[in-house]
Amino acid sequence: MTSRNFKLLLLISFFTGTIIVMLFSVIYLYIFAIINFAFVATLAFIKTRNNRSTLSLKQNRVADDELFISIHIPIYKEPVSTVLKTVQAAINQNYSHFEVLVIYNNTPDSTYWKPIKTYCEQFSNQVKFLNFLNVKDFKAGALNEALPYIHPQTDLILTVDADYELNLNALKFINSDYIYNDHNLIQYPQHYNNLDIDCPVNVEFNHYFEFYSKSSASESLSLPTGTLSVINRESLEKLGGWPTVSITEDAQLGIQLFENNFSAKYIDRVIGSGAAPSEPAEFIKQRERWIYGNFQNLIYLLNSKKLPVAIKTKLIPQLTCWFNFNLFSYLILLTSAMSISFNLVTAASVLYIVPITIVSLIISHLSKFYSFLQSTATFYLAIKAFIFHQGLVFQSSIYWLTYFIDSKLPFKRTSKVQSRFKPVYDSLYLVIPIQCIAMIFVNHRLHFLGISIFCYSLLLACGMYFFNIKLYKNYINQLTTQYQLTYENSNNCPR
Repeated sequence: MTSRNFKLLLLISFFTGTIIVMLFSVIYLYIFAIINFAFVATLAFIKTRNNRSTLSLKQNRVADDELFISIHIPIYKEPVSTVLKTVQAAINQNYSHFEVLVIYNNTPDSTYWKPIKTYCEQFSNQVKFLNFLNVKDFKAGALNEALPYIHPQTDLILTVDADYELNLNALKFINSDYIYNDHNLIQYPQHYNNLDIDCPVNVEFNHYFEFYSKSSASESLSLPTGTLSVINRESLEKLGGWPTVSITEDAQLGIQLFENNFSAKYIDRVIGSGAAPSEPAEFIKQRERWIYGNFQNLIYLLNSKKLPVAIKTKLIPQLTCWFNFNLFSYLILLTSAMSISFNLVTAASVLYIVPITIVSLIISHLSKFYSFLQSTATFYLAIKAFIFHQGLVFQSSIYWLTYFIDSKLPFKRTSKVQSRFKPVYDSLYLVIPIQCIAMIFVNHRLHFLGISIFCYSLLLACGMYFFNIKLYKNYINQLTTQYQLTYENSNNCPR
């Protein structure tokens, strides 16, 4: 038996044992429900107590002096056309003192990197092409491998994902923002060029920056998000390079910055744009990576002895943005339903347990809806983004548990390349059992509780449908746009 299978067996045994104990003792069921309620309420309070900063986060002054900026573009098996646009945008900056490091890692197939290398050789004075094989620790490992190759005069390091195109004046603004803001790291929002501004998918992505990053910006405790992150070279060297203990190395970097009394500032300025995944499977793969990696960082944060509780409570909302702990509420509902179904307890015995659990679920979802409401232009758009978010309820509630099965899962690359659209129905794994639980309560004359739980299951089912249909519409829009561009280019070609 492998170590991962053994841990999985232990985890299943733990939850099975918990259910059995609660089945045969309504007292333990009450205790578990109250602890769950207190935990969810506390977490919701921490996540919603800080309003978005009212300070102006935009800096419009342009500095006369130019710091030397090293642009790092880590790449792994990305389409040549995508990488070429990213490199071109980096080279064409309206700025003088900078370099571009094109960093391929673990990509032996030359069809991916050879055309890019040929292009980079035209700008050998400004661009360094690096191709590393057998790199450990994924993206963070590749970024660390590139550090010895940076220009000696480098002041700032800017990380850019392989599908992100910098705006023409991006480095000018970075230079000014750094000079006029005394911080070790500056994070800019991630903007998506394949999503409409008022698209629920876009709102669901951006509510992290619009709510969580802005809430922490006034205290300079904004966690970086990897791309469009600017860090002072000396600060990175003092930390020993990019951390490799998490697959979301960006958030881990932020925690280590704060452990060393450094600061990180979020500035609300779009300096570049990239592509968001438009297919459900890839979207979910990306979200699972964020959930798992941030749970790794949450465990690290809670165990840190260098940070005071006050700072930890500022960082917890950012780390838990993409996941929740509603699994415990579902276990309580399941145990309650099984208890009265097998006549282990009377229906009256769970009459107060289930309402407490339902209220804890309501608190959890209201805190999430609050973040959408605070970060969205209209109430109607906040509702749509919130419903879209419910389509990921299975991953949000369950996937963080994989940490206890394997604490070092590999990095999952998200493909942005269009392929055949396939809807996903992972949330059915929760929706159907919850509906069965609702029916059990109705059959035992707990009509109000049963109907409430059934209505909740409809919300999750609606989110699953909305998740697929919105991504499908965005997928069709992208195909239409690509077709139009291809058609226009073919008409403009000389004959």
